[in-house]
Amino acid sequence: MVGSGTTLAIAICGVVVAAATAGWNIYRDGFRDRARLKLSMYRGYFMRWAGMPPQPGVPSPGTPVIFVKAANVGRRPLTITGGGGVDFPDGMHSTFTSPPLALGKRLEEGEEITLCNPEDDFQEKVEEHGVPTHIWFADASDKRHRKRIPRNLRSWLEDLAKKEPSGR
Repeated sequence: MVGSGTTLAIAICGVVVAAATAGWNIYRDGFRDRARLKLSMYRGYFMRWAGMPPQPGVPSPGTPVIFVKAANVGRRPLTITGGGGVDFPDGMHSTFTSPPLALGKRLEEGEEITLCNPEDDFQEKVEEHGVPTHIWFADASDKRHRKRIPRNLRSWLEDLAKKEPSGR
């Protein structure tokens, strides 16, 4: 029985390869085969493209704004229905819904959506409710995708709360 040791070695290799393949398929289909949002928050100035008419609910060009962005980095599409926003430490939520046409947008794999709020409006909320802790976006399945606001941005928001209001 010279071949029985070789047969056993081949059988063991087959079991290892089958287990690794099954594990990979479970990981790929169970954990990665879904919509996933990558969330970010930054500040900047609202700009309009040439020939773009003013729209209700959209800031005027040159207005300092806070942006929240969601990018679908998963393998399945999802629909943004509830807008995006921030959570404050006192339990209040602020929703970013500008531009209003963005709500109900379906994000395919790799697509993104950006919403904004004027900095002055946001400053009032920070003064009243404290520095926000999380960014969030709501999808059609009523899931709120949340991410903690980065430390460097939180320090800027703390400074914003102390700053004198510019537009009042």
